[in-house]
Amino acid sequence: LPVNLSRLLKSLPEITFRKPQSSGTQEDVRQVHCLMKDLATVVQEQLSRKKQEAAEVDSLILDNLCKDNCVKGLHEGFVSLKELS
Repeated sequence: LPVNLSRLLKSLPEITFRKPQSSGTQEDVRQVHCLMKDLATVVQEQLSRKKQEAAEVDSLILDNLCKDNCVKGLHEGFVSLKELS
């Protein structure tokens, strides 16, 4: 887990499970809300980074497949030419 994500997860229980006091309940709700927004942001960043990495890998695989097919096609073409001559 990224450092900021684990830090957020560690601070979650003490905020959500602390016994609410009548004066502090509003503050507890606000803290949990902020924490959830932070957590959502971190998760969103991780997801978009993973999607980007996956897209890069996909394009590399496609590039390599195209190159393989081109090389295969060229090789078959040369073999056919040799057989003809």
